[in-house]
Amino acid sequence: MPNASSGRLSRRGFIHRSVAASAVVATAGATSVASAAAPRKWEQQADVLIVGSGAAALAAAVGAVQSGASVIVLEKGPTAGGTTIKSDGAYWIPNNHHMQAKGIADPKDDALRYMASSSYPLTYRGNQPRFGLAENEYALVEAYYDNAAPAISALEGAGAIQSTMVELVDYYDHSPFNKAPRGRILLPKIATGPYGNGRELIRQLRAWLDARHVPILLRHAVTDVIKNDDGEVIGVQVKRQDGTVSFRARKAVIFGSGGYTQNPELVANHQPGPIFGGCAVPTNQGDLIDIGIRAGTKLGNMVNAWSA
Repeated sequence: MPNASSGRLSRRGFIHRSVAASAVVATAGATSVASAAAPRKWEQQADVLIVGSGAAALAAAVGAVQSGASVIVLEKGPTAGGTTIKSDGAYWIPNNHHMQAKGIADPKDDALRYMASSSYPLTYRGNQPRFGLAENEYALVEAYYDNAAPAISALEGAGAIQSTMVELVDYYDHSPFNKAPRGRILLPKIATGPYGNGRELIRQLRAWLDARHVPILLRHAVTDVIKNDDGEVIGVQVKRQDGTVSFRARKAVIFGSGGYTQNPELVANHQPGPIFGGCAVPTNQGDLIDIGIRAGTKLGNMVNAWSA
């Protein structure tokens, strides 16, 4: 795609727009340890490379395509969908437009207080600035409130998903700070029943991407990111059955590749035990964590899990 001087979408501008549209975390520009100094043979190229194929990754792919980018999705496993495809498929979206249509209020200050008190109970202080949270922690929950609902509206508006509001009780419905105990939980809408599950969510996202000929390459495990001499991420290293190859990203690399449920070493080091197992797909091994550590990326929230 043309650069910023052409008046079209710049690399930086694209990253900002695509992340806002998809509500996933992107990495681009300075997170690589694989050198690109020597001449490199690129197996394939696209404006944006998406790592993973669960709901977060495919939503990012939709956002990138809507921004005018060419996209390749790289999936480590033999099938697409990640852990999303075997999940209930619910997504927790504060102040979503389905709530608004039914007159269910979810004011920002109340929602942030609820999110801060339930996510950071040890540091929550209701009478302090940012509810006692560190600046980056508060910025994270605020960004989620501000962007999650517009992201879902954008995905629905594009026809990539169809959602329905399910009036199930919220995770912490008993919290005195939870002023909207129902309405934040959305599920994929289907024509033959009240709602679908994770398989239906992946089906809808894939149908949209397939119609626009976005390739989803299976058994393509991203093992590292590649940067140029200016420290910008320009691609990824990929391990597949015939060896290791390089894929070029002209604008961004976006990771939506899941957690580390199936990595016993990471689980032992970061989770309180005993842990008997997890329901994530076998490929959920924390590959991005290793890539980030090698690149010097600061990690956070490593202990959090939806345990049962």
